[in-house]
Amino acid sequence: MEIAYGIAPGFQGHGYATEVAAALTAFAFGTPDVYLVRAHTLPVANASTRVLTKCGFAQVGIVVDPDDGPVWRWERGR
Repeated sequence: MEIAYGIAPGFQGHGYATEVAAALTAFAFGTPDVYLVRAHTLPVANASTRVLTKCGFAQVGIVVDPDDGPVWRWERGR
């Protein structure tokens, strides 16, 4: 399963993205058939990469998104 989230600029920097990513991940793992959760970020260290790291995700490689080009793939197993 893949998670995605966005935080409006006026609300960034308050921990909401971390809370949302953690909740989405927990919700996904609440489904017995889900053993892996993925996310993608731009291929640079930024707030999104910090959020995923805090939520236990590991960067596992680079893939090419048809809209964004090269992106980092992040995964977290059960």
